Amino acid sequence: MFRERRSIFQRVREAISPTPLRKRLTLSIHRLNVQVKRLEGTLRRMEAKDRELRDKCVKAQMQKDFARATMYANECAEIRKIAKILLTSQIALERTSIRLETIQEFGDFLYHMTPVINVVGIMRDQLEGIVPEISRELAWVNESLEEIVLEAGGVLEGTAPSEEPTEEAKRILEEAALLADQKLKEKFPELPALGSGEDAKGKVA
Repeated sequence: MFRERRSIFQRVREAISPTPLRKRLTLSIHRLNVQVKRLEGTLRRMEAKDRELRDKCVKAQMQKDFARATMYANECAEIRKIAKILLTSQIALERTSIRLETIQEFGDFLYHMTPVINVVGIMRDQLEGIVPEISRELAWVNESLEEIVLEAGGVLEGTAPSEEPTEEAKRILEEAALLADQKLKEKFPELPALGSGEDAKGKVA
């Protein structure tokens, strides 16, 4: 276990003339925050698309076109599955960025970095097939953070994708998933119940 304790003088000196490792950590935080903003923009577009499809679903129901209403409802369901992943990633990466800023301020490079790297790696893998450009940026951040720890003399444990996440990483991901569920309900209201009578069955057939 390693924990760097700095005096006020050392903190001031670091702020005036940051070390190469801290400069790289600042760059990693910046690039991480950029990806959080990109996820936010992607979510806004998905929210708008969901709203458009939801309106079409309601209109189709009013016209008794239950087959078309079902098609729109299914598309909304797919959008919401992806939105849940994006929301969870956004929240987890926001918390990771805040954690990195704390690490940068207080210098606990080796003590707190493993769960942070763990979360970034997991989010990178989850986003690879949805927003590959963001996944690639997270891969850069992940690699940069690993290099910072290794150059600072630390040992990386539990950061490989195949390994079990650390307890701290699990906690961050679980809290992000719970908060994402809440936000999903706010941003993506429930669809009206689809018709299921004989008329609907006739239309689907």
